[in-house]
Amino acid sequence: MLFPGTDNYRAAMQEVSAAIEDTQGEMVKVTPATSPKVNYPSVDDLSQAVNVVAVFTNRAKTVMMGNEGKIGGGLSVSPLVEISEPCFQFRFGVLPWPLQQSYRIARCCNGAIYEVTNVKSDGVAFIFAKVVQLGRPAWEG
Repeated sequence: MLFPGTDNYRAAMQEVSAAIEDTQGEMVKVTPATSPKVNYPSVDDLSQAVNVVAVFTNRAKTVMMGNEGKIGGGLSVSPLVEISEPCFQFRFGVLPWPLQQSYRIARCCNGAIYEVTNVKSDGVAFIFAKVVQLGRPAWEG
């Protein structure tokens, strides 16, 4: 039997994460970045950049803009806006250093560049990095 917190459970979850990476993973370039001063843009440390496999998702989400327009019973007439929530997930151990805010992730398939805004771990097999898209190369043609 597999119980959370046991070595067998962790090993099984590592196998699951490897299977997910094999079927949905793509090559990305992760570049550490640091800010020279508080409230200054971060600077990439290209000497430590690594290419690894990660799983990219870009889930759609509907958000309500503002609080104004509430009607008596809590109904709102505020506009609804569709946004996306891009996220990368990495297997434990694929990065040579801990992933941190302001690091850059570039998708090798299309050149889109993202900045890490939040890093969370599931404690077993994956590290999740919420990101914002910084840019995409112009199409040449």
